[in-house]
Amino acid sequence: MGFSARILLDSISDAGARLTTMEARYPRFIHSEMMTHRVFCLGADTKLYFDLPSRGGGTKRFTMTIAEFHEKWHQGAKARPHKPRIVPVDLVESNRLYSAREAACLFGYRHYTVVNNNFRRVGIPRIGTAGRYRYKGSDLLAYARGGGEHRHSLRGRLERMDLRSCDEDTRAIYHTHVQDVTFSGYQPVYRITTDDGKTIVASAEHRFLTPTGWSTLREAANLNLSVNGIALWNGDAQVAVNGVDALRDPNWLREMREKGYSAKAIADHLGVTLDQVKYRFRISKIRASNPTEVWYRSHTRPPWNKGRRYSNLKTRGVPGRAHVRRGSDSHVWRGGITAERRLIGAWTQTQAFRLHQKNGFRCNMCGSGDRLHAHHVDPVAHNPERAYDLSNLASVCEACHGRLHHRNLELRLLSHVQAGQCLDSFWSTIGEVRLRAPFRMKKKRATLAHFVKVISIDYVGVRPTYDVEVTGPFHNFVADGFVVHNSRNAASSRAIPIKKMIEAVREDPAMPVFWGKNQAGMSAREEIDPQTLERAQMEWQKALIDALAHAQRLTEKDIDLHKQLVNRLLEPFAWITVIITASEWSNFFTQRCHPDAQPEIKHVAELMLEAYRGSAPTLVPAGKWHLPLIQDDERTLSDDVLCKLSVARCARVSYLTHEGRRDHEKDLELFERLLGGGANGHWSPFEHVATPLADPRAHSGNFVGWEQYRKRFPQENAAVFPERYSTAER
Repeated sequence: MGFSARILLDSISDAGARLTTMEARYPRFIHSEMMTHRVFCLGADTKLYFDLPSRGGGTKRFTMTIAEFHEKWHQGAKARPHKPRIVPVDLVESNRLYSAREAACLFGYRHYTVVNNNFRRVGIPRIGTAGRYRYKGSDLLAYARGGGEHRHSLRGRLERMDLRSCDEDTRAIYHTHVQDVTFSGYQPVYRITTDDGKTIVASAEHRFLTPTGWSTLREAANLNLSVNGIALWNGDAQVAVNGVDALRDPNWLREMREKGYSAKAIADHLGVTLDQVKYRFRISKIRASNPTEVWYRSHTRPPWNKGRRYSNLKTRGVPGRAHVRRGSDSHVWRGGITAERRLIGAWTQTQAFRLHQKNGFRCNMCGSGDRLHAHHVDPVAHNPERAYDLSNLASVCEACHGRLHHRNLELRLLSHVQAGQCLDSFWSTIGEVRLRAPFRMKKKRATLAHFVKVISIDYVGVRPTYDVEVTGPFHNFVADGFVVHNSRNAASSRAIPIKKMIEAVREDPAMPVFWGKNQAGMSAREEIDPQTLERAQMEWQKALIDALAHAQRLTEKDIDLHKQLVNRLLEPFAWITVIITASEWSNFFTQRCHPDAQPEIKHVAELMLEAYRGSAPTLVPAGKWHLPLIQDDERTLSDDVLCKLSVARCARVSYLTHEGRRDHEKDLELFERLLGGGANGHWSPFEHVATPLADPRAHSGNFVGWEQYRKRFPQENAAVFPERYSTAER
């Protein structure tokens, strides 16, 4: 049967809003790519926030616009021109094939692996099979002469960069990684501004984290666009932004205390001192301890120091001696800074250049030439008579000078010199002393997402948009300081009987329409040669035969595996039939009919576009329904029954049952099963049935000018997290 696309129902309201339902058939292996067509996107100037390691042990923020990230992700680093190589090109025959060893000899490389690495980097094609690769002489000539340009791939580096994300349970900022970035076409976008000065440009369907959960911008602000291009909203929206230190958020501190975390545990988690946490507790009026526990301890346990008395024998009876000894009472007293000491320091500075020149501008103790000082070998405090003696001075670097004074080694150095030893042997007699590293506070950075009020939303026109896909467990990321997040019905392979699936794959397997050659980028422009194409099709057929054999084996009685698992083996070779209902098709056709789109997707999108252009919509008055897969002889039934029949048939992707019959009773039974799960029900089939709205610009779900049947059910969207299921319930 192959590719196909047809209009199931094409409707238009009295207000001029068009709604079209299509049925498309294409290979299942492109289904995930087909479903990634997004309408919730960010503007090209949106900045992504990354945390990079810094020398201080903390992190430093690095920002990159989403457009720049998209270019580096798909195109690589900035293009650089190839450098010409000094190679005897007269020895290279353009029509001959060369092995890597022969090319290495021509280019003067020591080993043939250098040739393989360099040629792979600049994209020179190889001919032949593994172990017998050859290079065309014409390609070697082009490589030798230079010219052109190449771009290094950066995807590996970009995948490892730490992108800021939000833990939706605790609102703490953690790190995630980018899986893919997508250009989403040109879409109408809005500029959102918050009361703390942050701005972001996004489409109305992009989802933001709000106090009530994830909501699109349109839902959170009740956003609509007037005929004059003015954004109309309710002025009462709040969104989550990144930018507050958890230590300064009293709500978060209070929440942590209520969960039972002590001030010490909070301080360790934030990397701050205990006194800082207690100070924040005090100004936020949060109890630093449990009053009941404090009372219990004070009334049931004796104080640890009860009955003990202490005194300092050195300071007993001497007023003021209990304090730190200062001035001449200190054991490190050197006489203080006097007028005479200032003169000695000035004289030493005037003699420093002559001294360093005499010593070859090298440290007498370690040989370093970095930041030399003039040091009195016999200290001035020990022997003032030699203060102006030039022979008493030595050139020492800043590091050695600091170690001498900080460790009080001046007199020990003097003894070392008086014993006839050289200055450069002094440190070997001292040994190293490792001091404990001083406490270093972690750099303060935004660690907690908080909610701020939106003060303005402005329509800024149609602009290029992008979307980013990140790793879990929380599929969100921080863009321009905002916490942002990363609809069609298909015939699920879980619902298709195993025998029917095997027969369909065996009789009509899905095959690529374009066998593209491996190259950099997301799309292949060049197809493999006919001989290679024949081998590739043969390998594809072998994989199909193996998949069919394994699927058949898993269905036998001794294994008897369920179809939701067996059918997964056959999905790469199966076709899928999809029902798609939408009110806005222009962006979809613009992206999927583009030359850079995957050939299979481009083929089915062109069929859909041809069907769309050739269709004339039927008028649906107010109060009536858009009902896909309802036959003309059934229009006499009530609207309530017709809506239920249409929902069930959209779920089955056919107006017939799997047995090939039209059965109203089974359709109604299927509808009740879809509805019976409540918030856990299958609600996507309900989206294809719709009724016109009076305002052609009003939104309902992902429709414009039409109200989805799904929105008539209050349980269609889960408002709370599910309870934990037992093993038996699963």
